[in-house]
Amino acid sequence: MIDVHCHILPFLDDGPKTMDEALEMCRIASDDGIHTIVATPHCYQGKYPNSTTSILPVYEALRNKIRSIGIPINLHAAGEVHIDPDLVSFLEENPGLCIGGRFVLIEIHPDTVPPSIVNFLFHMRLAGFTPILTHPERNRMVQARPDILADWSRLRP
Repeated sequence: MIDVHCHILPFLDDGPKTMDEALEMCRIASDDGIHTIVATPHCYQGKYPNSTTSILPVYEALRNKIRSIGIPINLHAAGEVHIDPDLVSFLEENPGLCIGGRFVLIEIHPDTVPPSIVNFLFHMRLAGFTPILTHPERNRMVQARPDILADWSRLRP
């Protein structure tokens, strides 16, 4: 089993508050059959201002710790980013926040969808990124009109 969206890095967002909590999460994941985790802390300017500069040292520390104590988890780093007009530039400056260099976990707010979402997703694709919406089921507009996800998925540059 692979977990591609996990807030498992300590100190960075609403995930674990300590390294010990993160290690316990890794132990539980391993016991549940997960062998690979992509650590995806929030990258949300103003609330969780993470970038590769803040994420990679914590990722390396956790990865080294799980190896040293023998937890059989393959840990990778990325990010869960929030919609922002400067997101393409941010990702170009922080390519380590993408899974496989181009897949981007994007969180939309539960209460709203920006009116420019279609344009935003189109420009993400045009820039070479593949947006993956995290938790779309939490969004009220998607709940009311789930068919809009199919519309968004058909966007091609």
